[in-house]
Amino acid sequence: MSEKGTEIETVEKETKVVKLETTEPTPRKLTPDQEERLKKAHEELDSLNKGSADKKYAVGISSNEIKDVLVDFIVNKAQWKFTESLGIIESLKTLRKESVKSGAIMLGALEIEAIYYFMSKHEGKGEAEAVEFHKILKPITDVLAKLREDSQYKQILEARISGLEQGLDLAEDIDRARAESETETKNPE
Repeated sequence: MSEKGTEIETVEKETKVVKLETTEPTPRKLTPDQEERLKKAHEELDSLNKGSADKKYAVGISSNEIKDVLVDFIVNKAQWKFTESLGIIESLKTLRKESVKSGAIMLGALEIEAIYYFMSKHEGKGEAEAVEFHKILKPITDVLAKLREDSQYKQILEARISGLEQGLDLAEDIDRARAESETETKNPE
């Protein structure tokens, strides 16, 4: 076929329909012991989840003077962009309410994470400012390590639940591997 010097070609395409058959995996039957461990793991995770929302951590700020340094840092030196401003506002609200009791102030996970975030962006000059900054950095990083341990434990527990639901007990496997490793260490061939 030709139309004003242009040739149009018709190409036929072949379409194949392939039917894939899938089978649902059969759920593994858990032993009563595995069911009990799964139930306990779920209860522990539920307890952690309920407690973590309201959990407060003791930040080792030994005096109101050091607390004032932290408040001053957030008020005058913390750099933020856009919605990070909410972290400044909420952290200050909590810090101003809390008083130093028994060498610590109690802060939630969100406030600790926010304060650490703003501190990690800070740039200073000179020894005097470094010493002042370290007074507030150390207590925050110390409690942040505890907060991250809690988070890591929760992730391990979630992995264990996932394994138990599939008929695996990761804790048993870890204990068995550890025992085998200790045996090999004690009895090298």
